[in-house]
Amino acid sequence: MLLLLLACQPAAPADDTEAAKAAEPEPVPLAAHCDPGVSATDPLSETSFLSVTSAEPGNPFMEIVDVDLVDGAAWAAGQGGLVVADLDGAGSLTERFRDPGAGRFHRVELLPEVDAVALAHRDQGLAFRPIENLATTLLQTVGAGLEGLAAVGNRLYVSDRDRAGVVVLDVTDPSRAVEVGFGVGGSNSWELAAGDGALYAADHVGGVLIYDLAEPDAPVFVGAADTLVGVLEVEVDGGFLYAAAGAGGVRIYSLADPLELLLVATVATGGSAVSAAVDSGVLWVAEHDAVSVHDVSDPARPTPLGRDDTRQFALAVDAAGAAAVVGDWGYVEAWSIDASVSAPALDVPRLSLTGGDGVVEVVLTNRGNGSLELRGALAAGAQVFAGVDVVEPGRSTTLTVRFDGAPPASVCLATNDPDAATVTFSIDAPAISPIGDPAPDFALPSLDGETLRLSDQLGHPVVLAYFATW
Repeated sequence: MLLLLLACQPAAPADDTEAAKAAEPEPVPLAAHCDPGVSATDPLSETSFLSVTSAEPGNPFMEIVDVDLVDGAAWAAGQGGLVVADLDGAGSLTERFRDPGAGRFHRVELLPEVDAVALAHRDQGLAFRPIENLATTLLQTVGAGLEGLAAVGNRLYVSDRDRAGVVVLDVTDPSRAVEVGFGVGGSNSWELAAGDGALYAADHVGGVLIYDLAEPDAPVFVGAADTLVGVLEVEVDGGFLYAAAGAGGVRIYSLADPLELLLVATVATGGSAVSAAVDSGVLWVAEHDAVSVHDVSDPARPTPLGRDDTRQFALAVDAAGAAAVVGDWGYVEAWSIDASVSAPALDVPRLSLTGGDGVVEVVLTNRGNGSLELRGALAAGAQVFAGVDVVEPGRSTTLTVRFDGAPPASVCLATNDPDAATVTFSIDAPAISPIGDPAPDFALPSLDGETLRLSDQLGHPVVLAYFATW
């Protein structure tokens, strides 16, 4: 039920949207054209991709939900099983292995010391496969609730959602993996990461959970960081922990004391931060409809480097140097970043706006590392204004469309963003009543065949929940 869980995340870090609006002078009219002119070079680029979606027998449909990039190989797990692809120095992906059957996995973890890979699914248990013969299963456990994975030597730590804790397995012989310990604590942990004498869990309810590993086979739960922030993934790098917190962005904690995390910065993301990876001072974030990149050479002062839309639904990312691999639903994608190149990255919250009372507004944010120039805008029968026409990295401004009578059908905005030189906003007449007015009535069939009508619930609280079954 991923979408429902993400919808429950706290409000996103405020970027500087409200502060920017308050500090801006009177809106300035943009030139009435949609000619972007010359754009900058994009520092962020997709270098190759593999489609892992197929209806062919023996080549099942996949939804990638986890990816590991280890020693030049991308290991991607999802609803169709396991895919392994080699990534060369030029950023090209070559498929090495794909599951022959329609398996289902949520997590993948390499066990290099025992030449095996571990795969978990919270409804189907834990599987181990030899790296040299991935079509073979060494061991398949039976049981529900197993989710996050973290390997330390010949120990594999597994979050157990049903038992509300962490299982410790001795995987010296993966075909005979043995439970040697258990630590109580947590209930909704998605993923694990190991640090120096500590283990961290990304818990949707509890935030970042902390376990003391002074005794590696006896994890001791010592507490949680930011219990009001649900977390979907944790990553440890260079004495810092990076927590992907959905709409809360990526939260960066100092591990100077591994058992008492200190929040040092928050990275605001345009979408919901569901996965984060850090290498060589670069933070990569998968945020559903996009991948964003940030300079964290000083983790206390993260700065944006770029952001691009992905093909489908980005749920996983892992990185090595300036390269990253993104699990993008039905695709495994390779990306690269050139931090020496400066360019803006336009982020807009929606591309279809509702017109009313002669004014439409939308907040634009620059998530790149170069100045964003709003070079012109064209809308039939309307004027377009901006708080500022040059938006600096990490800053926001408000685009305002003013019109008399019916709203224009669309607005074309010209910028110097290499990926969004021209952006078209479609504007629709109001289709529903404004917030605060009575909701329009509707009816839906229930699972038992009854008809549920909104008007029948008058006087009672009504909650509409949208979610996916996987």
